[in-house]
Amino acid sequence: KRMDPLFASLTRIDEPTFTDETTRPVPLFGEVTVSGDLIVLLPAAVISILGLIFSIVVAFNSGDAFVEESSQVELTEMKNAPTVVVEEGRCRGLCSSQDEDLDGLRSFMGSFSKKD
Repeated sequence: KRMDPLFASLTRIDEPTFTDETTRPVPLFGEVTVSGDLIVLLPAAVISILGLIFSIVVAFNSGDAFVEESSQVELTEMKNAPTVVVEEGRCRGLCSSQDEDLDGLRSFMGSFSKKD
């Protein structure tokens, strides 16, 4: 009986491959061979460290411009509007009559019907 190829590939036991190169665990990269592969990471590490340093320097130097501009802004005193007393039963905003709205909607929708 022939085995399914997917099942065969998932259950296959491969012999471990032994190499003469030793590996070293590197944070964020996993195991890296000691045979000189770490030199590949050196330019990336240097560029990232220099970028971090320069971004901190730029942030501190440009921070003065933001502080100077914000210190020149004058804040006006905020005064509350006087409270208006609304009489009982009067409208306070959008007021409408539901009967008028329904009649208007009925006539609008009726204009679409094909009744003569």
